[in-house]
Amino acid sequence: SGPRPTVKDIGEMRKSRFDPQFCADFRGIFHLVKNSKKNEKILLPQPYKSNCTDYSKMWHENGGKGPVTEKMCKEKCKLEKSIRLHGCAERRIDYPHNETICLDPIPKFAKNARYDCAERCSSPCNIRQYDVQVQEANSEGNRRSCSKSSDLTFQLQLLGQYLYIRCATIVHIIFENLEITTFTYTPRFEAIGILSFIGGYVGLWLGISLLNVYDFFEKWIFRLLACCKKRLTKKRKRVASSTRFSSKEKERRINTIESGRYTPAYMQNVMHE
Repeated sequence: SGPRPTVKDIGEMRKSRFDPQFCADFRGIFHLVKNSKKNEKILLPQPYKSNCTDYSKMWHENGGKGPVTEKMCKEKCKLEKSIRLHGCAERRIDYPHNETICLDPIPKFAKNARYDCAERCSSPCNIRQYDVQVQEANSEGNRRSCSKSSDLTFQLQLLGQYLYIRCATIVHIIFENLEITTFTYTPRFEAIGILSFIGGYVGLWLGISLLNVYDFFEKWIFRLLACCKKRLTKKRKRVASSTRFSSKEKERRINTIESGRYTPAYMQNVMHE
């Protein structure tokens, strides 16, 4: 059954009965190696399709009161329904309360309340699932070495007192390879995304509208310029025609004077004098 501890060892044991340094010298060590996987889903509340309930948020808003899981929500719903219909709490309700418990069980109460409470209590927004694989490993003996009571207990007299020491097995629980997988559901359109989406369409509409406005002004501006250009051309033609007429009239008068058929007015006055 292992070596007997000394008085010094007994004193150390009285300080810490589960000290691994001490117990490892006398009894076996039992190891539990756990490979854990954690899967977590973060859903979205109403009005999204998942329609979950954030029980933690509700619990904080209620000042630390109320259900924190879907099961507790259903049990609270059953409690409220039992008090409302029967004036007492059905004895199989698993929810903390100070209400009067019904003396007799209510027939078909759980079946009738199940559907109503299932509609009121939706799934939580944070769903956690753990997958644990346990591997056992023993060293320096095992638990079966402490199976007999005669081998497990021996008596020591220390300072006039009897001290009974039992066989102790150290259990090491080791968590290895904690793999965490998180599925987070996010809205398809965030607030900024919606604004960007709307802004894109508004910008597209404004761009098309501005193009139409530019085309309209461009058409009328070119028409106005064409009209002004046409008027200037007509005016230039008139000026050119009048200039040509004046030059021809001057030539005709000069030719008449030279031929003696035309006498200017000032020369006619001189001739009369």
